[in-house]
Amino acid sequence: MKFLLSIFILLTSFNGNCQTSQSKILGKWKILSLNDRDVYYNFKTDSAVLKGLDPTAKQDTTIGMQNLRQTMAIMKNTVYNFGNNRDLKIIRQDSIQKAKYKIVTSNGKTKLTYHRIGDTFVDRFYVTIKKNILFLKSTDDADFNMIFERDK
Repeated sequence: MKFLLSIFILLTSFNGNCQTSQSKILGKWKILSLNDRDVYYNFKTDSAVLKGLDPTAKQDTTIGMQNLRQTMAIMKNTVYNFGNNRDLKIIRQDSIQKAKYKIVTSNGKTKLTYHRIGDTFVDRFYVTIKKNILFLKSTDDADFNMIFERDK
């Protein structure tokens, strides 16, 4: 009997932690910045840094910045809308993608996974929320990070 009670307490406390994390992420989050090994882009200040380009190769830098600005213009107003029932909508200027998400806390780290409906690829991130700022750090690519602020 004590064994069953212990299992029940363990399971309910684990579910409580997941729900707490999930409740904190519910709502709309607007992208502030994106960073990977090739680029840092700050959407709030509309500034970009291309990494690894030779600054003396002016032609390549100019073309790279033009391509980057075009891509970032599409992502500029990206909103991640985390809803109940693990529904996620990724809202961009030109599209809305639907996904399913899951949050799990293990060994003191909170992980978010999501997959777009109709796609088998799963995005995986470590999650931190501080003062209405959402930090997503890829678990697969240590150099890929996104930062969001709660959308009003």
